[in-house]
Amino acid sequence: GSGLYLFRPSEAAGILVHQDSWYPVCNTFYSGDEKGGLLASFYQAAEDVSPELILFEMPGGEIRERFPLVRCPQGVDICEQFRSNWGEMMRQQPQWSPNGRYLAFVVVLDAPTSDLFVYDTQDGNLRRLTSGPDWVGPIEWSPDGTQIIMQELLNDFEFFFDPNSKPPTSVWSVSVSTNEIKLLYETGEAFAAQNIL
Repeated sequence: GSGLYLFRPSEAAGILVHQDSWYPVCNTFYSGDEKGGLLASFYQAAEDVSPELILFEMPGGEIRERFPLVRCPQGVDICEQFRSNWGEMMRQQPQWSPNGRYLAFVVVLDAPTSDLFVYDTQDGNLRRLTSGPDWVGPIEWSPDGTQIIMQELLNDFEFFFDPNSKPPTSVWSVSVSTNEIKLLYETGEAFAAQNIL
């Protein structure tokens, strides 16, 4: 498409949020109500450019924050070797906390693997919750908003920045307030959704 729009179905009308030659409109995640909120959306200007997570203030559409999904440290071969796969990081869906205060998302930030980060919309702080050595798989918030349930993907040469390319090896809980990480269970590398019901 040629832009990103926010529609109010009851009014059958929309507003232009961002204009560009290409936008992955399927990867947008809203937190707020009919009066306004924050829209998290992925964007990649070109195949060899790091994809970004952009936070828009709604309903005006002003950009509040931009975060690179891939920023490679010096000497990390996997980043350059699979540069054409960087866009696969956009498959790793960010998740809003139940109260809408925090946005959890996955980034390869100066590390050879991905890590879990959380953005606090109240104070604007970005915190790293994990630090390797493996890749972060799909994530989901606990209903009370105190924990993030995180699937872990083994770091090996078969992983190409795509969170859906391999089955998770284990499932962990991560405390948003203390960064405490607990192993919940091993998956036996079964291709099965690990969801909170």
